[in-house]
Amino acid sequence: MEQALDLIRRLGQKENSITSMEFISPIFNNMTVVVLIDGLVHKLSVFRTMPGWYRLKPVDLKRAEFRGQADLSETENYLKRLKKVRLVLLSKDGQVAQALPLKGNNIGLEISAPVPVYLVSDFAEQFDTIIAGFDGANLWFWETAPSGDMARAEYLREQLGKGTPAEKIRFKGLTIEEKMAYSLCHALIEKKKELTKEGALKKDVEHAGGQFVKFSERKDHFSVTYKVDGQQYTSYVSKDRGHSVLTAGICLRGGDRNFDLASLVTVLREGQGRGLIHRYDNTNE
Repeated sequence: MEQALDLIRRLGQKENSITSMEFISPIFNNMTVVVLIDGLVHKLSVFRTMPGWYRLKPVDLKRAEFRGQADLSETENYLKRLKKVRLVLLSKDGQVAQALPLKGNNIGLEISAPVPVYLVSDFAEQFDTIIAGFDGANLWFWETAPSGDMARAEYLREQLGKGTPAEKIRFKGLTIEEKMAYSLCHALIEKKKELTKEGALKKDVEHAGGQFVKFSERKDHFSVTYKVDGQQYTSYVSKDRGHSVLTAGICLRGGDRNFDLASLVTVLREGQGRGLIHRYDNTNE
């Protein structure tokens, strides 16, 4: 009985000790924080709040409350205790960034795999070398690397804006990580362009009741393959938004250019129903 009372007494003292102190923690859409107090790890629940750095105070052994935003010196002291990781910033979405770790980082991250970095400053830009603190689970932005060559980052941003292929970038001192970061960003932009083009063509076909199959981009036109009530066609259309028909893939007696892709699909549906479709092979250019 005495041992049980002693244990309760010590637990009460420990709770009083914990609830009398404040601590700093980053918050990014999480509702729990983890803090090391007296050699023990405590997981405390918090109310959801805006992402940022905060001062918190335990209410008991399970909950913590916000006491205000942490100032720069408090944030700096917190980050100094974490392992430092250098990365090349790829993209940002609000306060979270995707970044490529530099080789030889001390937490074993692969340089070929982008990782998220949280609470990134508005001043950090694409291709900047940044420093983050690793707490064992997450990477928290610290600063833009003072030794980072801003001229290299600016050059890469400029070339990406021009659409320069990765194999054609030339700048003295570019690191393997910067080259890889540029290649990933350029490939993503090209993929988005491809999806945008495909989406527009697919919309035209399906809006008219057809089934989109595939498309190929040529120098001055798109080759679009689609089905209308089970019958497959390939037509050539212009690359502008109107997608004017250049070659329909059926005999329209020279009237191909009177249609756009959507109206052509409508004509095909009507023509098939009336048995008026005369097809020819236009698979070779």
